Amino acid sequence: MTKKQLTVFLGVGITLVTLTNFIPALSTHSGGHKLLFGLFITSAFLVTLHLITGILALVVGLFTNYSRWFLMLAGTAFALVAIAGFASGNTVLSLFPVNTADNLLHTIFAVVFLGTALAAKD
Repeated sequence: MTKKQLTVFLGVGITLVTLTNFIPALSTHSGGHKLLFGLFITSAFLVTLHLITGILALVVGLFTNYSRWFLMLAGTAFALVAIAGFASGNTVLSLFPVNTADNLLHTIFAVVFLGTALAAKD
């Protein structure tokens, strides 16, 4: 698959998973936080960021030739969020709450986005 196709694939994936936030049966509440699938802390801010990321990935993958640039930028952002989350333990720059599952997911996103940018064919 090409970078453009993989960018679209990642965009669809992130958008669909983010939309599961609107299905009440998939969320629980614990410690004052909404947990998606009982694992990932979620908030309106995070849902908005992830929707924007997913939609941008779709637009970039479908309509531009900047997939590598987008994947590098998004992968770097996910890596920074993961590092900040691991460093603080429970928030990212006091902007939104995170837990270990969130930090691991952001790490996986960083590896996948950066790996795709560097390894996939144009």
